Amino acid sequence: MRKLNSLLKPNTLLLDLTRMRTLMILALLPLLGFVIGTKAQTISAPTGLTLPMTICPGTSLSVGFTTTGSFTGGNVFQVQLSSVSGSFGAGTTIIGSGTISPILATVSINTSFSTGYRIRVVSTSPVINGTGTTAGQITVRAKPSSPATTGGTRCGTGQVNLGSTGCSSTKWYAASTGGTSLGSAAAFLTPPISITTNFFATCVDGFGCESIRTSATATVNPLPTVSGFTPATGIIDVDEVTIVGTNLSNVDSVKFNTTKATNFTINGASAITAVVPVGATTGTISVYTSCGSGTSASNFTPIKPTIAAPVISLAPGTYENGLFTTLSCATAGADIYYTTNGNNPVVGSVFTKLYQDEAIFIPSSLTLRAIGYHNGWTTSNVASAAYVITNPNIVAKPTISPATGSYTGGQLVTLTCSTPQSIIYFTLNGQIPVPFVNTPIKYIGPFSVINPQTTVRAVGTREDWSTSDAAAAYYTITGGSALSACSFSPLPGVFATPQSVTISNSDASASIYYTKDGTDPYKLLPLAKPYAGPVAINVTATLKAQAFRNGFGDSPRTTGNYTIGSLRQAVDNPSDANNYFTEETSVYGLGPEKAQLVKEISTRSDLITVYPNPSSGAIYIDFGASRENVEISVIDLVGKVVQQAKTGEASFGAALTLTGNKSGFYIIRLKDTEGNVVDKRVVLQ
Repeated sequence: MRKLNSLLKPNTLLLDLTRMRTLMILALLPLLGFVIGTKAQTISAPTGLTLPMTICPGTSLSVGFTTTGSFTGGNVFQVQLSSVSGSFGAGTTIIGSGTISPILATVSINTSFSTGYRIRVVSTSPVINGTGTTAGQITVRAKPSSPATTGGTRCGTGQVNLGSTGCSSTKWYAASTGGTSLGSAAAFLTPPISITTNFFATCVDGFGCESIRTSATATVNPLPTVSGFTPATGIIDVDEVTIVGTNLSNVDSVKFNTTKATNFTINGASAITAVVPVGATTGTISVYTSCGSGTSASNFTPIKPTIAAPVISLAPGTYENGLFTTLSCATAGADIYYTTNGNNPVVGSVFTKLYQDEAIFIPSSLTLRAIGYHNGWTTSNVASAAYVITNPNIVAKPTISPATGSYTGGQLVTLTCSTPQSIIYFTLNGQIPVPFVNTPIKYIGPFSVINPQTTVRAVGTREDWSTSDAAAAYYTITGGSALSACSFSPLPGVFATPQSVTISNSDASASIYYTKDGTDPYKLLPLAKPYAGPVAINVTATLKAQAFRNGFGDSPRTTGNYTIGSLRQAVDNPSDANNYFTEETSVYGLGPEKAQLVKEISTRSDLITVYPNPSSGAIYIDFGASRENVEISVIDLVGKVVQQAKTGEASFGAALTLTGNKSGFYIIRLKDTEGNVVDKRVVLQ
């Protein structure tokens, strides 16, 4: 046994060594296996390309490649295009990416022309640069110039015509890049579209290369729709109706049934407010644009009030002396028109007056008639009252001097009236003067007539008295002549220093009057100054002058604008052509269209008048005196100020144009620098 044990000990040692070797091998196996089983990562040169190749900017390529080794998760392969010199340094661009071969790559439309481009594939994890193509194997052509395009417009859904120029061959697309061509002609009809859409045109050269695309807009203007309105009923020419719908921003007209609304406001794309128009009848409401129309599903019902007959406060009958009466009407919003000549009132006629809450004086026997009126409403019945005045006050007939006859040379005409406190009105056109009806001229002093055949008619008036009978004088004149216009020296213009201006007239016997404040220089007006020597122009001013001589026609008025102390143009007449001019005048130095504005010098607010009334657009406001800085406001029936103006220097009146406002009633409010306010009502037809 001892011998056997001794024999076994070496074997035991051998076994231990073997065990240790085995353990070491087992410990090294993972490392040895990794080294033995792993290959280095490589990316081949691009495959699937026919090289050498020439391509256009914007071309897409299918780039294949092969790899060896393993790439980590999240790796992306990128196709790179070299710089124009073939270098993969600065100027290299990525033209495609993917995770497997092949990769679709697109050469940018902005790629420059070169014959030295190369392509390679690279990985991102790990970063491995693949083998690039051989230098000089890839050429990118130059792209053609882009076209010019023109857009098109249509109404509602449909096709739109677009156009392009500058191409020998054209293609159209729906996007700025990529996509399939929609057309190949310079003129392009789009597919049906319902909203504004951009399409794109490109020029194609002989190699099939395309330019950068140019957009063309196909504009679709949607049709308006009306989804409803409120209220369902409304008073004609008074109530506003709110119309709701879509695409209302470009509405150019609104109709209530078949009647067009003259007053409407667009409040955005979804709402319009419109005043119920005169003449509206029950029916739908429609809106119109240049594209088409939209109509409500339900009907609107207009209300046409019937106006109550006016009430005359003074009972008809016989009275010893003249008396006052007033008028009233129970229908809110209605106005009253009346006559005192026995005729029924007719709105707009010269003998019909608008009642403005004033007391009406009955100076002599007459019949007063009145109606209630509002545009579009049912006019009232006529109210009437006959008065007999047994002891009337009547203004004496004026005297005209010289008397009717034939004369050599122009004549100075003087008008007089024996009734104290009377005012004389006259005409030169043959009409019988009717103050504030046919716009006669208020007499303020003697005037000259020179026309071969002239008729002067005059009447005397006084507050609360009956107007006189008309006086008349008929003149046959030979040799009548008018004075020539005055001249200025130096001529108007721009001056660095104050100027001394000489005014002259060819008639040495004429009297010259002038102003420097922009008012007219008629000799009987208080702001006109008689010329007695050179006029000092120390600051920028408008100089006006006119010559007068009894028995001669007044000269034309001369106006000159002098600018002192700067190189700016004159304020009143900034155009050089208007710096110095003359204008013809009629009686009292005013143009024919302004003659009716000449009234007596007075500060009484009750003498302020607005006429003609009713008016078709133009109105004249007589201040009754020379007034400065008068604020004029035009106020509609609901109290909204629709127009404003302000006078500057002293003037006797103003002219306004109400054209553009809807027909109806307005308040003309005058406010002076002292805060005095006068309201006058006027009707715009």
